[in-house]
Amino acid sequence: MPSVQSHTILRVMMGFMATIGIFWIMISQFYSNQKQFLLFTAALTFDFIISRIGGLFIDGFDQVFHLYRIGFELVVLTVILAIYFMLQKETEY
Repeated sequence: MPSVQSHTILRVMMGFMATIGIFWIMISQFYSNQKQFLLFTAALTFDFIISRIGGLFIDGFDQVFHLYRIGFELVVLTVILAIYFMLQKETEY
């Protein structure tokens, strides 16, 4: 069973990742290479997801908080890709 300290560390890391994601998405609105910036962010987020899934296979699937984090990162990846495709449609016109 994880300790209270490890839960706090994980919450801090999730908050840090959320803040960086929001910050990067906001910054991408100000740069001309927005699509490349968002694709890079999506690749980093996808890497987090793959690493966590690998951890589940190695350490076992009974880690509920680990599954929550994967769900959170999937939501983040979905938002990033939605913004990417919205920008894609704007540039077509």
